[in-house]
Amino acid sequence: MAMNLWLVLQTWNPMSKHEPHAFSAVEAVSFAKEALENFFDIPIAIIEASFHYLIDGLQAILREYIAFVASCGTKQAYMPTLPPLTWCSRDSKFVELWKRAACSVGVEDLNQILSGGDRSHHRPTTSRGTQRLYIRINTLHHLVSQLQSLDKSVSMSPKVLPNRSLSSKRKPSSTSSYFEASLSTLWLACQHVSEVAAHRLIFLDSSPVV
Repeated sequence: MAMNLWLVLQTWNPMSKHEPHAFSAVEAVSFAKEALENFFDIPIAIIEASFHYLIDGLQAILREYIAFVASCGTKQAYMPTLPPLTWCSRDSKFVELWKRAACSVGVEDLNQILSGGDRSHHRPTTSRGTQRLYIRINTLHHLVSQLQSLDKSVSMSPKVLPNRSLSSKRKPSSTSSYFEASLSTLWLACQHVSEVAAHRLIFLDSSPVV
């Protein structure tokens, strides 16, 4: 099946500098467009019930692809292990030691801290794994824009004849979409991958300079 081929060949490399999303997203959208075009080319009257069966099938495939794009682990995997909290009383030796250390900082040391300290250190670099997460995010946003565009063109098609028994339940209103389920899944996936990317960038890529 075409979907399996997309998953096997996916490397999470951008198509180009101006198209920073995965090529498999283009294939997924093209698959949906081709299926709809072939459906509308059938030389018979198309009732809305048959059309919705097709939409449901396409959404199942798209959501499978979205789940694949979002399968990048969890943000908890990059959370550092925090030491147990300790309490210090006013008579604690640690408090006294902290006060002495603070007083021992001279003006030159303070100026160095405020000015950024040693300028010889390197800025944190984004690892290849984090860059691939960015491609996943771009891919999800590309799908959002493409599905919204596809939904608009489908909604304006004169070839779908309404079925009175289904139109009140299934036909999109001014605020809904034929691909509403896929779009809802996409926004959740965007949030998940963004959180994973942020935690990886902060706690893994930036850890040497933090």
